[in-house]
Amino acid sequence: MLEISICQQLADFELDIAIKLNSFHVLAIYGASGSGKSTLLRQIAGLERTTRGQIIYQDNIWQSDKIFVRPEKRKIGMVFQEPYLFPHLNVEDNLLFADKKVEIAQFEQVIHDLELDKLLQRMPNKLSGGEKQKVALARALLTKPQLLLLDEPFAAIDQATSLFLIDYLQQLDIPQILVSHSSHEVLRSADYVIHLANGKIIKSGMLNQMLSSLAGYTQYHLILNVVATNQLSAGVVLTTAIGNIFCPAWQITQITRRLLLNTMSITIHTAEVRNGLVASIVAIKNLVSYSELTCQFVTGIQIIIPIAQSAERQQLYSVGQTIYLTGFHLEFV
Repeated sequence: MLEISICQQLADFELDIAIKLNSFHVLAIYGASGSGKSTLLRQIAGLERTTRGQIIYQDNIWQSDKIFVRPEKRKIGMVFQEPYLFPHLNVEDNLLFADKKVEIAQFEQVIHDLELDKLLQRMPNKLSGGEKQKVALARALLTKPQLLLLDEPFAAIDQATSLFLIDYLQQLDIPQILVSHSSHEVLRSADYVIHLANGKIIKSGMLNQMLSSLAGYTQYHLILNVVATNQLSAGVVLTTAIGNIFCPAWQITQITRRLLLNTMSITIHTAEVRNGLVASIVAIKNLVSYSELTCQFVTGIQIIIPIAQSAERQQLYSVGQTIYLTGFHLEFV
């Protein structure tokens, strides 16, 4: 459980936050620069102290009116946008600085996973930005943190390394709090999203509930996790929570664990069709120039499909009707 209730007067605004989550894998704190994201993260880490309020993690009080647990006692790993490596130490010594008594097996595993094997003897000034960030993450993991804090860790590195690190972090069995102003990073990483502006929570919720709050996305988008893939000569079949979706080869840019589905491209059929995914209409909302069909799959996942509004189209659909969906346009996030 993570529970935060703080109020603090900052230079430009008042940071006023109340969060209570029973569980999360990646919690994203999203917002524009100056919204209070990094300040909040530093307070969770214990690098800054709030004037009033409390921070509780897994029933351990880290801060209250009478208690303040120092950062080193919170068992937190933190990765910043700037790696902050010791310039006079090589990569191996930078890593061992985190914990000189680190287990050899753990050290070797992290080095292998983050592809640092050939970099151990290099000095920081001989590393690329992406390599430095890998070292910074490895150093944080070697402390065996119970919580990983990530403050814009992908902002200054190349896309390939960013994708590599995001995928790696997804596989870790460590709760993570990610601060980011990038909606794309949030899409790829987060399970739960808190949208901050001027020190206050505008909206919060599970990722798919928050898509319309992310820049460039609307309620007509849906994030799907890829459970399995089956490679075919003409493309790939992706197994998701709404069913098996065929993706032609020309549409594949990369295979990732997450897909972004744009429902505006979906074709609706009232009769069964080959490769059509089955759903039922649970609500119809008629707007000025178009209508929205809320459709639900057998797994309970819902999507909203906009359709042109006309008397002919209105007669085709009704609440409770079974429909078949094709024409999925997918973006590999």
